[in-house]
Amino acid sequence: MRSIVGALRNVRREKFCQALIKSANGGLSYVEAYRVAGYTGEGRVAYSNASRLMTFADVRRRMSELLAPAAQKSQISVEVLLSELEITIGDARSAKQHGVVVRALELAAKLVGLLKERVEVTHNEFCGLRSADEVLAMIREELGDQAADAIAAAVVKPVGADTLPPTEEKAE
Repeated sequence: MRSIVGALRNVRREKFCQALIKSANGGLSYVEAYRVAGYTGEGRVAYSNASRLMTFADVRRRMSELLAPAAQKSQISVEVLLSELEITIGDARSAKQHGVVVRALELAAKLVGLLKERVEVTHNEFCGLRSADEVLAMIREELGDQAADAIAAAVVKPVGADTLPPTEEKAE
């Protein structure tokens, strides 16, 4: 049986964990939670230190402890939904409604993670950026002029290509 950790002795680590948990729906990045917790650092230093915090055993245990109630509630909800789908599948098979059976099986597979409609993307420093110029400005700030110029040159004219391929816009 796993022991309960409780609040961490290191106040900033505890604030870091709490910030990540409270923002689960809002999507604070590790760096943002790092700053909320009172740590200082900019650019790659902040990113590296925030990521490193997540490797500490006490932080991992505390995060698991804080996430446990939500995970348990989620598991109960999935079990109830799967039970209802099982009944629906049985009824649909009896009525020879094959389309309903297929759709119910598809929903069940999605619930247990066998099927995904889209790739999940985590929030990072690039999420709010709207243009290539904004991305290059961030790269210039974080990595310097040489890195930004190299990326800009690669994007404008990829190695071995005379022109960029046309981009396809996704219809919504």
